[in-house]
Amino acid sequence: RILHAAILRTFDESSPPLSVARHAERCGENCRAADHYMTVAATAENRFLYVEAQQAYSSALLNLEVDTLDLRVKALLGRSRVNYCVGRHDDALSDLKTALPLAEQTGDLRSQIEMWLEQATIQDWMFHYAVSSEAAAHATRLAADLDDPQIANRCALAVARTTFREGAVSKAIDLLYVVEENAARQADYTTRVIAMAILGGALAAEGKLVEAER
Repeated sequence: RILHAAILRTFDESSPPLSVARHAERCGENCRAADHYMTVAATAENRFLYVEAQQAYSSALLNLEVDTLDLRVKALLGRSRVNYCVGRHDDALSDLKTALPLAEQTGDLRSQIEMWLEQATIQDWMFHYAVSSEAAAHATRLAADLDDPQIANRCALAVARTTFREGAVSKAIDLLYVVEENAARQADYTTRVIAMAILGGALAAEGKLVEAER
């Protein structure tokens, strides 16, 4: 422990976050460790390194104080996202189930909406389309109380996906074009890519192959 503390004192802002996190964890500086694990997790997730991100989010959760609800919500939501990206759907839903009451307790409306949207996506991936639709609708209702165009557009994407699943392909195409345009304007890469992916399939289903290829 003394050795890890001594090493930790040699670090500065340019030091690798993972090294800082590990040494801080081993010398009992849990808050500092959690903070740096969150940095590692976010960086890994942005680079689509989902296994590394999952491990870092888990390490952050182990080091967070019980009463740090806001950071616990952020870590659980992050771990849920990367878990379903590697096919661990049940684990992802479990994290959301744990995080949602905490977000409600702290009044974090944005995180609540994100959780319902994540649940809608996971349930869609599990072919539970009715449950997915309910989650998307709930997120949309909550988003009405939040002035956030990007969140509103993500809700619109979830609704468009539900519309497509329900077989209203032409209507879904119209909705998806709007979502894609808004996402491009908002520089929301993930939402735009998902909208384009669904849009391609919807256009192909309608026989609009030239548009689908674009």
